[in-house]
Amino acid sequence: MNDQHFPPDNQYLPWDDEDNLFSPGEDDNYSHIDDESFPVTNQVFSISGNKIHSLLLNDQSLRFSSGRFKFSEEFEEAWHKKWSTATKLEIKHSSIRSITKEDQELKIRIVYKTRIRIPSECEFSFFDAGICAAFLTYMEKEQYFAHTHERMPPFKAVSRYILGLMFTIAMTWLSWYLVADQKHGGTDEGGDAKARLFLYLLNLLGEKGVLAIGIGICGYIGFKIWKRASNPLYRVRLVRV
Repeated sequence: MNDQHFPPDNQYLPWDDEDNLFSPGEDDNYSHIDDESFPVTNQVFSISGNKIHSLLLNDQSLRFSSGRFKFSEEFEEAWHKKWSTATKLEIKHSSIRSITKEDQELKIRIVYKTRIRIPSECEFSFFDAGICAAFLTYMEKEQYFAHTHERMPPFKAVSRYILGLMFTIAMTWLSWYLVADQKHGGTDEGGDAKARLFLYLLNLLGEKGVLAIGIGICGYIGFKIWKRASNPLYRVRLVRV
C-alpha cells in the first residue's frame, strides 16, 4: 500500500510576511513550500466549513471559529469573550478517533468524541494543498496518529451521494405535491414570507418544471454514484494508535 508523502518534519509552511495570513494556492503541488518554514501550531488558518472560517491549533486541541482572523492574538481575544454570537468549537487531540481526506480534495473529515463521549464529526476544507498536507503531517508526526493510504470501499465512497439522492427525490415529490395541490385550490396561502415566496417560485416552475429539475438533479447524482462506485478514490486516513 502506497503512502502519501508530506513535507519534512518542522518544515510545514512558508511565512507570508505581507499579511501574516496564508493565501489560497493556485495549484495542488507543494512547490511553494521553501526553506523558510515554520510549525503549524499557534497560527491562524483560513478554512471553509459549516459556520466556521478560521482554525487555530496548538499542542492540546483544534479550535474553530466563525470569525475571520489574521493573527492568533485576535483569535484568542475573540475566543475568550464571554458574550459573543460567534460559533466556537474546540476538539481536543485526545478525543479524535480518525482524520480522513480523499485524494484530489482538500476537505478534512474528523471523527471525535464529545465531552459526554458521544461520537461526532467535523468537516472543513483548506484552500491550499500545502497547508492541508502540513496539517496532516503535524497530526501524524506530532500527535502520533497512524497513517494509511487506502482505496475507499465502494459503499463508503457513495454513501453520502445516496443520501443526497434520497433527499432530492423526497424534495421533488414534496414540491410537485404542493404545486398540484395549490393548482386545485387546496394549499393555504398563509404562512410567513419565506413560505409564500417558496410557493410562488414553485408555481412559476409548474408541475413539469419541478419534475424536470428534480429528474435532472437525480440524474447527475446517479452519475456521480456510478462513477465513484466503479472506481473508488484513494484516501489518507489517520487513526489513533
